[in-house]
Amino acid sequence: MLLSLRLVFGVASASLTAALTLPSVGYTDLAVRATDDPLQDRRSCLSIRDVCDPSTISASDAANALNTHPACIALVVCDTPKYFFPDFPPNQPRLSRDAFNAVSKGSDVATQQQFIDFYYGTIASLNATIATYNQSIPIVSTPEYPSTADAVIAWWQTAVAWTGFCATSSIPYSNFADWIEYSTKAGVCPAVQSCNAAINAEAPICVPQRSTDNGSCAEIVDQCTIGSANATNVFNDNYCVLAAFCYSESTVDVLIEQLTKDDYLSTSPPLLSVNQPRLAQSVFNALSGGNSVVSQQNVIDAYYGALTNTVRSCGGPPGAETPCPSGSSGPYPTDVSYVTDFWATVSAWTAFCGTREIPYQNLADYLQYSSTVKAATSC
Repeated sequence: MLLSLRLVFGVASASLTAALTLPSVGYTDLAVRATDDPLQDRRSCLSIRDVCDPSTISASDAANALNTHPACIALVVCDTPKYFFPDFPPNQPRLSRDAFNAVSKGSDVATQQQFIDFYYGTIASLNATIATYNQSIPIVSTPEYPSTADAVIAWWQTAVAWTGFCATSSIPYSNFADWIEYSTKAGVCPAVQSCNAAINAEAPICVPQRSTDNGSCAEIVDQCTIGSANATNVFNDNYCVLAAFCYSESTVDVLIEQLTKDDYLSTSPPLLSVNQPRLAQSVFNALSGGNSVVSQQNVIDAYYGALTNTVRSCGGPPGAETPCPSGSSGPYPTDVSYVTDFWATVSAWTAFCGTREIPYQNLADYLQYSSTVKAATSC
């Protein structure tokens, strides 16, 4: 495995470029060196950041960090893409197969043990190079090993869970590259939140969203939670019905499960959509403006209206808060196409793509049955 290291030091701007062979470091050998320091794991990760940093590598390398510096691959895993990318120029190229091979040793998949070896090998190679280089310029701190390999496993398992390879803990190239590229994107959900079933069961529900959402759907759900506080009669609340629409990338049942989890007064299992009371006629009338159909423009007006002069909780237990004016509005979608897109999904399921005007019966059917009855989802 080869590691390219380029450091730029001080005013002299001296540079070192070296191709380093990562030593084969066994788990047992590493365990002997382990210490019981809970902060050591974080220091280990940050010590790689001292090398993989826009201020210590060339501008051209910084613009393509993961593909020019293998140490940056170790860093993006231990630091996660969320904290890695903000320090680098935007629009970083996708991880290349050649760069991935540094971890996988040329295989189509990277195993957990290969990443452990890669991470420790990265630290060892940096230590060896810096020790030699510091003979002339003694200003570079020595990268630190984590307290045990368990820390490295935990970092790797974050990528394993997101990509959905909990059974093997081995990740194919394309999935690993997807994790790096998309895991920080709003509305992109992991395969599972954690490979630990107990943790996964308690994790917040992730709902996929279109990029134009801008957090608006989450705000609608908050309005639903505060205003309705009744997960057993969801279709009797304007906000909750709008929330069901903006969950079109997921399902209405996922919304109900989330509302039930957020309702601490409820001790019963979620009352899923097929068993919920039918859409209230009063809610339909509010959406349609008293007409016999709900049009696309009706939904646009209702959605933006629901995000204007929002309410907040003025006290009370979760699931039974007292609503009062928040004094603010939004966040709104970045583009009205967000609303027209989710309404297109509803229109397709109800077979009203032509007009995108949906009568009561069909709209009520969507809310009650779309989670369990598969139909078209695109016009």
